[in-house]
Amino acid sequence: MVMRDPTPEEVRGFLEFAGLSEDDGPLAVRALKQGNYDVNQLVMEYYDNAEAFRAKYSWDESAFTADRDGMVSEGTGTSFHIESQPEQSGLQVLHGVSPGQDTTYYGQTAPSRPPTRTKNRSPTGVHNSFDGLYNSNTAGQNALDDEDEDLKRALMESANEAGLDAPPPQTSGVISDYQNTPAFGPATREQYDTDQWAMVRQDTPQGTGSNNVRPSARKRDPKTPVLLLNDSFSMEQRLGSILTILNEIPLARNTLLRLGESAPSYGHDGEWWTGKRIMPQHVIDEGSIVDEGVVLEEEIHRLLGFLESTERSFGSTRVLSDIFSNSWDQEESFFSTLLEKYGQEVMGPMTHVARSFEIGYPDTEHQAEDCEAGNVCYFKFNLTEDSHGNKKSLYDVLDYEIWKQALEDYLYSSLETQSMSLFTSMGDVFIMNVVDSSRSTCKFEIPQTWYPERYLWSRKNEAIGIQWLRRRVRAATNRIQEKLAPSGEASLADRLKMLEMEIRRCDILLDYLNARPRFRTLEQSGFDGKMYPKGVSDVPWNPTEEDQASVDDITRTREDAKQQCESLRAEIQELESKMKRYEESERFVGRLFTGPDRERPEALTCKQYSLRGIGTSKDVVYVCRRSETLLIDLGDATPEPRDQWWRLEYSASNRQQPVQAEKLDFDAIQERVSTESNSITLIFATEDALNAPRVPLSDSLNRFVKADNRAFQRELEQEEASANEPEHDLHAFQMRSRAGSIDSMATNRASLGSADGVGEEFVHEIHPDQLPDSDSHMEMNIEPPLPEYSEVSLGVGRDGGVGPPLGAEADTNAAAREMTEVSVQPIFMSAQGRPPPLPERK
Repeated sequence: MVMRDPTPEEVRGFLEFAGLSEDDGPLAVRALKQGNYDVNQLVMEYYDNAEAFRAKYSWDESAFTADRDGMVSEGTGTSFHIESQPEQSGLQVLHGVSPGQDTTYYGQTAPSRPPTRTKNRSPTGVHNSFDGLYNSNTAGQNALDDEDEDLKRALMESANEAGLDAPPPQTSGVISDYQNTPAFGPATREQYDTDQWAMVRQDTPQGTGSNNVRPSARKRDPKTPVLLLNDSFSMEQRLGSILTILNEIPLARNTLLRLGESAPSYGHDGEWWTGKRIMPQHVIDEGSIVDEGVVLEEEIHRLLGFLESTERSFGSTRVLSDIFSNSWDQEESFFSTLLEKYGQEVMGPMTHVARSFEIGYPDTEHQAEDCEAGNVCYFKFNLTEDSHGNKKSLYDVLDYEIWKQALEDYLYSSLETQSMSLFTSMGDVFIMNVVDSSRSTCKFEIPQTWYPERYLWSRKNEAIGIQWLRRRVRAATNRIQEKLAPSGEASLADRLKMLEMEIRRCDILLDYLNARPRFRTLEQSGFDGKMYPKGVSDVPWNPTEEDQASVDDITRTREDAKQQCESLRAEIQELESKMKRYEESERFVGRLFTGPDRERPEALTCKQYSLRGIGTSKDVVYVCRRSETLLIDLGDATPEPRDQWWRLEYSASNRQQPVQAEKLDFDAIQERVSTESNSITLIFATEDALNAPRVPLSDSLNRFVKADNRAFQRELEQEEASANEPEHDLHAFQMRSRAGSIDSMATNRASLGSADGVGEEFVHEIHPDQLPDSDSHMEMNIEPPLPEYSEVSLGVGRDGGVGPPLGAEADTNAAAREMTEVSVQPIFMSAQGRPPPLPERK
């Protein structure tokens, strides 16, 4: 049985009898619950011993601060090392690495969990001789555990230095990037490898896992657009989808490229595309430890250059998102920051000027100069539950969001006292986000061509008329809804169901009353089969006066219920017919000023906007790409459409093809968009924005993209080269780890240097600013310098002969031997700088 809470009267009565203040209310509640709500008994107990009463019924937190033996003392508790959330996702926690330890792995790990009590070997934790005896007996075992942990960590660090893909260490604590939520249930098709259908892949804790995808799977088809992922450490954002769409609008792309001055160098990092930021060159040269952050304009330029000329199929916007990590709405902060910094002079193509004013009476004059103005680049509309049913199209959404105050408060205030907003000028690119937080999807009709005529200042009177019509329609539909479902009463539909049930009940009772006199006569005849061969149906109906009276009453009740049912059904049909007419009126109002083909006294004066992209779920974007005009007609029978829609989706579980690019028509897009997400980002653009010439990338930005493409080409070459090489597992590495260590005489590491050193030297040699500007010189093969080897003998072979020296050409014309011995490449040698293979032995 659930114990109820004492009533306020009981609590107040106890406090008055005991002479306590209202601050002792929680004490009174606990006492009443534990004392079976007996106020008199509790008052007597309080006056017998007030201190004991408070100790008995007060909240005691000492049990939560006591040690394992229940003792509470200061300074003997377990100490904890607490750190903040990691700055990079996918970070691992090494079990056994102390916080602050300067190791290769700790710089890439998340904070570990606090030490458990079972590993607290502090002498202050020993409270009796048995504990001390136990600790003394287990001291040797603890030392062995520490040695095992140190050995595992040393092996992993050595494997990392040698460039091997060692398995992940034993981890503890949080290792995810706070983005992917766990999914429970059976495996789906996306979790199976097409080549290995019987096995389910285990996803990595690296978030998107882009580094674990083969480079060849990340190569982009030149005919498909590039996808920018919406990954972030803090919250969900759509900056990647917005930039992916804006890159296909030349005027918007040119506007973003003109933000600030072109940097003389955009730096280079082979992992920038995964979300790793590029530090300014002067910070790298000076070795400064001060975090100066990332320059917003330079990061925008990098992303646009990446979208323009990259050979990769996708990239990350994590660096851009981190700039606005403290914002609740990163997209709105992004555009407001650009507008505040550069103003309407630079952001003009994406800026819209809106003015707000009070509607007033019909003879009120409104001057645009006297109204409050605001410049906006990004619009976010949150649909409400109250008006969701009235939003069938994008025009309905904008009406109820831009004029929300006038349309939602339609019952208790007049239109003249409401305020409204209109645009005095509009840019060539319109970006909006529609969110329906009360539902899992956001369904409304999205037009391919949008005319914002009704929202212009020049259509002020028409806009007021549209609001007046919508208010009247909403008021009329609200009255109909009130009649169909009165508040506090049964609805007409429920009343109709009850009347129909009453009619069926009367029919059952009438059947019973008609059968009862016949059954009585049949019973009196002794169930004579000869007299009544067909049973009850042959018995004549001879009702008594009581039976006749019951039949008459039920018959009248049935007739009354039937009449009420018919009347109620007619009333419901009439109300539903009126509701349909008002809904048609609502649709008519929604179609006003939505196209140039309708007859009207004045022609449309607004710009014509076409839909260029839709962002739905986290890494799904629909982008419309306009094909370039061909100067020569090739005479194709089926030419491609001028505007081609693409659906780009990133799937971290698909290692074979992480980015799915699919061509769709707009009808298929409408069906998918309405079911994928409850947050939809729409971007419209005018023909002037689409026909603007694309400005070329700056030389430094071209060098940045070419350097990234060159790094990607090296990844592809390394993948192709490693496909023919034997894989080295961790077990083989452990067997050879001693021979390959830095202090072993069985290795030539001292003369060759570690693999990391070679890699760093090679990276510093190819600076992006030293690359040529033209594409004609990009085919040169840049290889790191090979180390010099002296010709040494391999010793006497099995047949007594002496093998050829290192560097000699292999005998390729010799016949294939049945038994050969293949030499294994040393694990510390890189793919670029390895010596020639050893010759085969007999």
